[in-house]
Amino acid sequence: MARLQIKWSRRARDPKARARLAELTFDLLTAAISLADIAADVAVALEFAHAGRTAFLAASLAIFAIAQASYAFMFVLTFAAHLSNLQQSVVFAAALPFSQLVPVFTLLEAQTTLFAGGLRRVGLRPTQLRHAGNADSLWTLLNRKLHAHAGFLLEALVEAIPQCALQIAAVVSAREMSAVALASILLSLCVIGSKGWLAAYSIHRPTFVFNSIAIAADVACLFSSAAWVSHHMWASSETAAAAWVARAYLGLFAATVVVGVAGGLAATVYSIADDHLKARDPKQDVEFDSICFNLYLIRLFTWALSVLPCATLLATLRLALLPLLVFHSLSSEHALHHPFFDGLFAFLLADPPNRAHRLKIANSLLSLAAAAAPSLEAKLRGAPTPQLPRLVGEWLSHLGTPLPPADARPVASPPLPSPTPLLLPFPSPPPPAEREVVLMRRGTLRRTLAARAFSRRVAWVRSQLLLRSEVFRRLLRASPLAPAAAAAADRLLLAVALAALALASLLAALPLLLLLVPLGATFPFIQLGLSLASPPSDEPLLPYTLTFVYMAMLVPMALLLPAVRQFHALRSELVCTRELPDAFFCAAVPLEMQRRLAVAMGIGFNTECSVCCERIEARDAATVLRRCSHAFHTDCLAQWLRENPTCPNCRQPAPPHELTMVPFPLALAPEDDSIAGES
Repeated sequence: MARLQIKWSRRARDPKARARLAELTFDLLTAAISLADIAADVAVALEFAHAGRTAFLAASLAIFAIAQASYAFMFVLTFAAHLSNLQQSVVFAAALPFSQLVPVFTLLEAQTTLFAGGLRRVGLRPTQLRHAGNADSLWTLLNRKLHAHAGFLLEALVEAIPQCALQIAAVVSAREMSAVALASILLSLCVIGSKGWLAAYSIHRPTFVFNSIAIAADVACLFSSAAWVSHHMWASSETAAAAWVARAYLGLFAATVVVGVAGGLAATVYSIADDHLKARDPKQDVEFDSICFNLYLIRLFTWALSVLPCATLLATLRLALLPLLVFHSLSSEHALHHPFFDGLFAFLLADPPNRAHRLKIANSLLSLAAAAAPSLEAKLRGAPTPQLPRLVGEWLSHLGTPLPPADARPVASPPLPSPTPLLLPFPSPPPPAEREVVLMRRGTLRRTLAARAFSRRVAWVRSQLLLRSEVFRRLLRASPLAPAAAAAADRLLLAVALAALALASLLAALPLLLLLVPLGATFPFIQLGLSLASPPSDEPLLPYTLTFVYMAMLVPMALLLPAVRQFHALRSELVCTRELPDAFFCAAVPLEMQRRLAVAMGIGFNTECSVCCERIEARDAATVLRRCSHAFHTDCLAQWLRENPTCPNCRQPAPPHELTMVPFPLALAPEDDSIAGES
């Protein structure tokens, strides 16, 4: 007994054991709340039936049916994707009656191997989760939780949020709340609130908190909007303006849903016709077990099941669009290369007065690295994985210097085959040169990098269309795989695909979204103001309560916004790193930036290059000899060292490995220079 107590006390003191215990407790609570929420939703549906509220009962049963089919479909995709079409249909039919338990089962299956043997015995395949070795610990946790809680995330979109919004509308319209309805709403809020943080990752922890609160605030906004709409649509109201705004908002949302459903159907039909064209071409390696089942039946069924969760997202996403579209904070690149980006942002944020100098040091090194990426790949080719960080550090120390050492020069490698017009018909724009990046003001740099990112994305989309879309290849005659003479069936499929594409392009989805999102974010406050301005009346308390909850969530978001905006403004000024090889993303890069900053700040002698006898301006690229800290124009020093392997000033030896290129001599930069002026 004493040994057992000692064992448990040691586990209690172990941080990993405590973290694992906390995760296990969270998972068990999530499963228990989910089961209780299902039971409460059933009880509320029975209340609708007893009260004769057929409209609410029909809506609740429809949500149950869609959720039931969605869970069974998810079970097949997760555990039976390798089976034949007939076997998948059998698994779907067998799972359908019990599919409300699928989220709980996926959670338990991801946490333990107890179910693996049983799944294999019935022909199913257990799930496996792979972790990246250098991933952020927060990303690893979120990835693990997303894998385990995928069923609960689906539950939030297809059942918890719609049922909760429906029950709130029922409570407001009836002007009374039963204990069962209150319990169901609270349980749904717990289910939803415990999932928002799983989709809020950011390497910047204040941004992570901001994203989490934004998701929770959007849910509160949705529920308060449902309460106000229900109050003005079904209950008597003396405020004509508030009722008109509620009807306008509901009509706008309905129009957006209709347009989205039609656009989704058009995109689905286009993908079906496109893949059917590929399958008809014997020269392409595209096969389906059954065209009717895999293309037509499954994809149309998937589209039908996606209507409810997409409508839920359309009604919910308001403030959460800030991290998604404005800040672009949900970056898997930051998570997978966490040591690199963690050190990079720590370097940039360490000294606020000199942040502009640090940014130029970082952009200079990243631009030079992007231009010299082939030499890095040649240096690392065939090297053992444990030696890669050391080799990258050696390569970085000579990057940009006029005379790299012999062992750092690029090794001749066999020429790569030139890309075919099919694979790269629209090449990405070249990255800006190092000098251009260094000389740009910060505002100009942001616009330049944003424009290049947009051009790169457009080029990628167009390339992917020609690479993956048979319809576009045939239209542009860019595919050598396309048959010379299309059959009548091929022409029919091509016409169907073009008609679907034309329908999707004609739908006015973007203008509707531009109206719906800001109106949806401010709708509770508009209703609150109109209600407070109207004569006193016996109005339900729930819309006011939910609106004040929504308002309370905006307070911490407003407090975090300056830090979030500062971080992402700095991030928007960083040169893109996507052209660099994976081995480059190591902790040696921020260390090299720190070293170059120290060298740039410690330049000695005077402000003139003794080779050309001209001033080293703040915008000039300078090469520094680390032994004596003397700086010279990079081109001037290159010419000097071809004949004299010593420092032009003090005649000390100047071996190539002691040369460091810095974008400008920071110690000599004037206070009013543009590098510190614009933010």
